[in-house]
Amino acid sequence: MIKDIMVARGEAAMQGSADRGVVIVESGARVFNEHPKWKDDYGTLLNLLENGNEREQKLAATTAIVMENTFNYIEGLKRTYGESVVINSLGTLAPRMIDVVRIFFPNMIANLIAEIQPLDRQSGEVLTVKPIYSTTRSGVTQGQEVFLNRTDGTYASDYNTDVIGSGDGSTLTFTGTLSLLPTRPATAVVFVGTGNVAVDNGLGVLVGETVSTGTLNYASGAFSITFKAGSAPGAGVAITVTSRYDVEQSPDNIPEMEIGLNLVPIQAKPHPLRVRWSVAAQLAATAQYQLDVQDTVANLAGQFIKKERDYMLTAKISAVATHDSTLDFDCSISGLSVTKRQHFQDFMIKIAQADNLIFTANGRGNVSFIIGDTNSCAVISTLANFVPEPRTVPIGAYKIGSIDGVIDVIKDPSMTANRYIFGFRGMQTGDAAIILGEWIPLYFTPVFQNSNLQNSQGMMSMYDSIVNNNKYYYYGTLANYAA
Repeated sequence: MIKDIMVARGEAAMQGSADRGVVIVESGARVFNEHPKWKDDYGTLLNLLENGNEREQKLAATTAIVMENTFNYIEGLKRTYGESVVINSLGTLAPRMIDVVRIFFPNMIANLIAEIQPLDRQSGEVLTVKPIYSTTRSGVTQGQEVFLNRTDGTYASDYNTDVIGSGDGSTLTFTGTLSLLPTRPATAVVFVGTGNVAVDNGLGVLVGETVSTGTLNYASGAFSITFKAGSAPGAGVAITVTSRYDVEQSPDNIPEMEIGLNLVPIQAKPHPLRVRWSVAAQLAATAQYQLDVQDTVANLAGQFIKKERDYMLTAKISAVATHDSTLDFDCSISGLSVTKRQHFQDFMIKIAQADNLIFTANGRGNVSFIIGDTNSCAVISTLANFVPEPRTVPIGAYKIGSIDGVIDVIKDPSMTANRYIFGFRGMQTGDAAIILGEWIPLYFTPVFQNSNLQNSQGMMSMYDSIVNNNKYYYYGTLANYAA
C-alpha cells in the first residue's frame, strides 16, 4: 500500500510496499504510474491529481492521506500484536479495507459542502483562519475581523486622516496635531465637511481661497489654520486633514493585519456498526452465484456509512443555518399568465438574494452549493441554466447537477420537507463553515463465526466536525409545491 506520498500539482515522490510486492518509486515520479496495478486501481485519483482543478487535486490528495492513515493503523496493529497475528486475523481484508476507502471517500457529499482536514491520530487539531486588524485606523478597530469590517480604503497605505475639530459658525482658528509622523511635504489637504479648502504648498504653509493663515510642522505634526472673516465653518461641520506620512522614517506606523491561524483541538469520535449474516446463506451464495460475501458486506457497509456521514453533516448544516424570509419561494401560479416552468425560473432571484445575504454578513463569499429536499430540487432542476449530472443509482444524499457548472446542487431526502439551504464553502483552507477532522474513514474487524452459525463483523468510522462560521449558511422554504 502507499507508504509515503507528497502531492504537488499532480507530481509526487512515492515509496511503497504492498501484498503485491515491494515497489520503489524515484523522487519526482508521477503518482500511481510506476506500478501497473496501482495505475489500474488508482487511475481515478491520478486523473483528479492531474486535471488542473485545484479542488479536485485537493480531494485526491486528501483521499491518499486517509488511505495512508488506514494503512498506518493496520501497520500499528502489526507492531503491537505481531504481524503474523494480524495477517492471520485480517487475511485479505487489509487491502480490501483501503480499496473501500478509496471508492467511497471521494464520493462523500462532505467534499462538496465542507472542508476535510486529515488527522494523524485520534486526538488532533484542525486549522481555522480568521484574519483580524491589528491596528486601529482607517475606520476599523484593532481586533475586528478583516472583510467583515470595511476600511475607508487607506488601511494598507501611507495615507492618514485626522479630525482637527468641529465648527460652530463663528470660530475662525483651529489647531491640532497630526497623528502619524513625519508628514511628507506637499501631501496635506484640509477639508471642511467634504469640501477641499486648503493644501500644503510643500513649505509647511497651508493655502486656500478662504484661508487667512495656515501652518504645518512636518516633524512634530503641529497644525494651525485661520479662516478669513465670513468663512467660519458651520455648526457641527468637521475640519479634517488628510496627509501621507514618511514610511521610511517611521516603519513602526505601518498598519498590521494578523492572519489569525488557530489550531482547534478535535477528537475523532468512533461511529461503530456491526453486520450479521447467516453462514448457510453465505455457503449457498458462494456455491451457486460465486458471490464473495465479504466483498458484498464491505461494499454495502461502506455505502451505508457514507450515507450516515453525509446525513449527519447535512443535518448539522440545517441546524445552524439562518432562515431568511426573502429566500422563500411560492410555487403557486394562481392568477399568473405563465406556465409553472416559466414561474420556476424566478428561483434564480432567490439564489441572487442568497449571494447578497452571504456577502453582507461576511464581507465575502457567495453561493457555492445548494442542499435541498426532493421538492426544492425538482424546482431547481427545471432552471434553464441547470446542468444535470450523469444519471446514477443514488444512495442517500447526492449531487444531481449544478447551476452554470458553478453552484453544486445536492438532493438530500432527509432534509426537512420543502427546505433548501444556500451555502458558501469558504475562501481557503481553514475558512469553511464546517471543518471535518478525518482520521480513519472506515475500519473492519475480522469476521467472527459463532456456534449458532451466524457470522458477524464490526466496522467503524473515526471523525468529528466543528462549526467554524454559520454565517455562510442561509435557508428558504418552498410553498404550494405540486408535481
